[in-house]
Amino acid sequence: MYKLVIVDDEPATRQGIRTALNWSLLNIEIAGEASNGLEALDLVERIHPDILICDIRMPKMDGISLVTELQSRSPGTQVLFLSGYSDKEYLKNAIRLDAVDYIFKPFELDELTAAVKKRASRQESALQSALRAEQWFESICRQLRRVQPAVQEGAAGEA
Repeated sequence: MYKLVIVDDEPATRQGIRTALNWSLLNIEIAGEASNGLEALDLVERIHPDILICDIRMPKMDGISLVTELQSRSPGTQVLFLSGYSDKEYLKNAIRLDAVDYIFKPFELDELTAAVKKRASRQESALQSALRAEQWFESICRQLRRVQPAVQEGAAGEA
């Protein structure tokens, strides 16, 4: 099950996101909520969520600053930005930070669902790639273990 964290300074928005969908049908659990970027930073470091739904404009630390900070601390976390503002600079920053979607408030339930599914799909792809890399590495290790005795024997014969 994917872990989701909701970050928004408006309690009604957090509650609306939390209760609007049957998250378990999407294989997602809401692992935590924060009302600003500083709270979220601490929460993300403890929970390590797969998906972060994050408002852009918040007190203490905005969403852009939060995600910039998280890129080094939690690089696998998929981000979906929310905003009640159509500020071009925020939108450009969201694109630069590789946000898959930038949803304007108020949003439709279908729009949120589609964006979250896109994030979950992207997370799944990343997990599959990591699994393939791990399997490849294990295969190389097995092959090295098979040839190790011959290499050691050859090294001993040269000594």
